[in-house]
Amino acid sequence: MKRFLFICTLLTFILPQTVIAAHSLNNLNSWLCFYKDTFPPSFTYNYDLYILDRNKHPDLNTIKKHGGKTVGYVSFGEVNIHDAHYKETKMRKLLVDKNPRWPDAIRVQIGHEKWHTIILNKVIPETIAKGFDGIFIDTIDTAQYLEEDKKMRGSIAGAIQLINKIRKKYPKLIMVMNNGLFILDQIGKHIDALVVEDVYTTYNFKINKYQLAKKSWTQNRKTPLKAFYMKHKKPVLPLEYLKASDIKGMKKVTEQAKNDGFIPYISDIHLTKIFYHP
Repeated sequence: MKRFLFICTLLTFILPQTVIAAHSLNNLNSWLCFYKDTFPPSFTYNYDLYILDRNKHPDLNTIKKHGGKTVGYVSFGEVNIHDAHYKETKMRKLLVDKNPRWPDAIRVQIGHEKWHTIILNKVIPETIAKGFDGIFIDTIDTAQYLEEDKKMRGSIAGAIQLINKIRKKYPKLIMVMNNGLFILDQIGKHIDALVVEDVYTTYNFKINKYQLAKKSWTQNRKTPLKAFYMKHKKPVLPLEYLKASDIKGMKKVTEQAKNDGFIPYISDIHLTKIFYHP
């Protein structure tokens, strides 16, 4: 018994604290998604969860002193030309095509083993080393896009495998996923919270217009979200986009989301502003 206790104590000091510490988002009441390196001067640290850029972000220690959890943005289905792992991704011939909405983003072969290795052994360790409590999984929907190409069949299965691998290698890492409703049944048990864009609002990229969503759209989006919550009892976090001046719209969206049992966050389409939240 003494030997067992000694080994457990030793592991506590050897393994990274971020990995061994038990995390839970079940008591989450508020969150934000913000992609700038400093908060506004009037900012108050009263959020439970902070989704931030991995490279340019506010001070993580200050956030943690106020009790907040932090997750760093990780793109699973794309690589940005400014990312540190872009050259390796290109060298390994994993690039597919550009995302027309975001010119600096290039889709990657999400199901390829070499891409999994980059995420598992490079991107995630770098994120943990910076002090983040976990990762924010974005662009997982690229798998659906690639699956339509016969040459890329197996992309959806590969995306599921990647998340399974991460949870196995990093059992205590916080994982918050953006969208990915098409794989919720397979990976719902592995993630700690689900962010979903455009439940109560929509943004028209062609004319750069913010607008409230139609009731039919919202209802269709809510159905799988409620099923996910009922099954896993994990937070559902609608990410909505409106004009900073649309206080009436924000109040309406916030009330709708909370009535549905969700925890909303509202910002501009670039996630560089922090709006009024009722």
